[in-house]
Amino acid sequence: MSVEDLSKALDGISISNDNVKKPTGEDDEKHTKELLVVSQPDEKPSSKTGLIYDEKMTLYSCEFQHPECPERISRIYQKLIDEGLTERCTVLKSRPARNEEIITKHTEDHFDFIMSLVDKNKEELDRLACDLNSIYLHKDLTESALLSAGCTLELVDQILKGNLQNGAAIVRPPGHHATREQSMGFCHLNNVALAAVMAIEKYQLTRVLILDWDVHYGNATHKMFDDDPRVLYFSLHRYDHNSFWPNLEETNYDSVGIGPGTGYNMHVAWNKGKIKSTAYLYAFNNLLIPVLEDYEPELILISAGFDAGVGDPLGGCKVTPYGYAEMTKRLMKFANGKVALALEGGYNLSTISRAMASCVLTLLGDSVEPDFTNKPGPPSDSALRSICDRYKGVFEKPTFPYDFPPSCYIYGINKISNKA
Repeated sequence: MSVEDLSKALDGISISNDNVKKPTGEDDEKHTKELLVVSQPDEKPSSKTGLIYDEKMTLYSCEFQHPECPERISRIYQKLIDEGLTERCTVLKSRPARNEEIITKHTEDHFDFIMSLVDKNKEELDRLACDLNSIYLHKDLTESALLSAGCTLELVDQILKGNLQNGAAIVRPPGHHATREQSMGFCHLNNVALAAVMAIEKYQLTRVLILDWDVHYGNATHKMFDDDPRVLYFSLHRYDHNSFWPNLEETNYDSVGIGPGTGYNMHVAWNKGKIKSTAYLYAFNNLLIPVLEDYEPELILISAGFDAGVGDPLGGCKVTPYGYAEMTKRLMKFANGKVALALEGGYNLSTISRAMASCVLTLLGDSVEPDFTNKPGPPSDSALRSICDRYKGVFEKPTFPYDFPPSCYIYGINKISNKA
């Protein structure tokens, strides 16, 4: 497939701005002052978009400057207020997660560990943190972690009850690195995984999509559903030939699940930085959307990390707020529109605020105007190779570049639809 053919295949969608410069700081004037350009829908906006947030989740922090800071959620929520979005949404009452909800995917020992932090002094907390991977601990972490999980559960519960169509949980700490047994990578309880289990056990759903667009591989979410065909886990993340955190071989495209879950884990593993909205939407259109047309999910949970966004200090990619809005828009066409976003990573305060606002606008039915000036063009060669690689563990294909399989080529190794 030539570059020209690839460009045509994009059909003019979502190209990020090559000329966007990385912000010099969280208060970069250009990014802070830039407002979202919105065109109102022809029909009255939906009144069934939910938001959930609790200021108590800002109480825990690190004594030194740390990217996972309280301002991550306070700045997002203030942006939603400034754009008038909180007035257009149903704002839910927050609640903590309960023991019986947490132990559906975490061990009793890990639950006890989280609960014990409130009684620890600083020296004890620091000592415990030294034994964990990329974690800091604080006496107020217990309340925040319970609220982060509980708010995500409450949002999804209200969607599945039919009280809401969709919504967003503005929560911290994030969750997709938290394993069954321990905290990891800024995460303590796996919010989205707990919500997926609730959907399966309480509402008897059998087809739940977890879409993880955080720049870091959601290692814990993947492992929690590795053998479970009721959850399709689709992740787009940086791998960089196993040199990008969390530096796990299972981050690569050929990790597809085990046993009955074989084929229900799909990874698009980028091997370079500077990945743009173009590449994400190309992966959506050529991989994810054909899968979902066959899979027909009953619920979509988005692990909405915005650290692949423009200017993020950890992600090194260039996805724009418009790119995130377009991904959200494509997902809303499935599961009868039952879509819930839960904040994961994202550490440029201006970018994550604008990106979440763009997603909420999309959930409300508004159109977010493109925030790029470049002409449409294809993803980079490296990004295209990563998208093509996803098929190499499933189908025998000639060497790169090659045409993508038609939409009849569906997820997994053991499931291929025969329909044209």
